[in-house]
Amino acid sequence: MKIIKGSVYDCRQIAQVYSEAFPESVDLFFKSKSKTQLLDLLEHSFMLIFFWGGQAFIAQNEAGEVKGYCLYISKYLSREKRNYKALIRIIPRFVGKISLKEISLLLRNKLVLVKTRKGKHRTSAQIVSIAVVSSEQGKGLGRTLLESALTQMDKETVGLNVRAQNINARSLYEKVGFRKFGSSTDLSGKWISMVKKP
Repeated sequence: MKIIKGSVYDCRQIAQVYSEAFPESVDLFFKSKSKTQLLDLLEHSFMLIFFWGGQAFIAQNEAGEVKGYCLYISKYLSREKRNYKALIRIIPRFVGKISLKEISLLLRNKLVLVKTRKGKHRTSAQIVSIAVVSSEQGKGLGRTLLESALTQMDKETVGLNVRAQNINARSLYEKVGFRKFGSSTDLSGKWISMVKKP
């Protein structure tokens, strides 16, 4: 298994890892989508993040399959990576893959999240998403991916959100220096907000 920088070309495989790692989120928001439709939507979602300046480290096996990823965005690192032309091209394709009902549910979810947020902290970087396929969990891959991303943002205050019931992930984040500063709730449950200072 090797850890390398990911790119927009890895978005399909990142989407596959995400859908396996977070089935409850997928079921809540996109239960009416077929697997292909879901992967198309998630792929385009991750592409939007990359084109906005997001970056990633991926864990890739010898066959070239992505088995884990850590997607992050930094105020300082991302400006030069933004690709506005690609964003303009992909937004219509993204919009064509999501229904009004799904948009409505996502907006409602975001409103609930904002209304229930407790605690505030100013960050210049964010861990957007991190996941490892179940067959590779417990082998230190998540930590290696996270530490690779944090090395890129070592002079920044980095934030992340984690499900309150995800004890393993919370423990990992605390081991690498994240501390709880707040919480919020959305349609799928409680989130813990964490921050790591330089």
